[in-house]
Amino acid sequence: MPQDCNVEVTYDLSPQVKGKMEQPYGWLRDHLIRTCVREYVNDIKPAQQIPGQEIPYIRFQRTLKQRPSLFREFKITPPFQSSKDIFCLRMNRTVDAYRRISVNHPQFKVHADPYQQVNLRIYPINDQLYEIRLWSEGKLIDTHKAKSSDLEGMHF
Repeated sequence: MPQDCNVEVTYDLSPQVKGKMEQPYGWLRDHLIRTCVREYVNDIKPAQQIPGQEIPYIRFQRTLKQRPSLFREFKITPPFQSSKDIFCLRMNRTVDAYRRISVNHPQFKVHADPYQQVNLRIYPINDQLYEIRLWSEGKLIDTHKAKSSDLEGMHF
């Protein structure tokens, strides 16, 4: 979820994003075409040498060195403890009267009060094994391992 990483989502179909993407590239495209016409350039190699044109990868590397960008170091914010808590599949379950939850077929014992809401964060370890991290009220209360065959057919 975006709030776990402290980011704001701007959907790509919004006018704000379209304007941000189209404005610089529209100017660049128009500038390049006008310059090519003015200098009688009709081949791609000389057009690539026109000043002001920069390969995006080179621009990205230069920006990283100069540090004026909006890129920032990834930090795991409390209460989360690992990237497994951020980059995972998520679902909610309610603890039953026997202090268990069921995920598809397997049932897991949980150290939580009955009828308490628990957030499951399911992280794939490899093709056959998943780690299920159970969170309640901002605290990691338990972890379990489950086979991928036990979670087959689940909808997240």
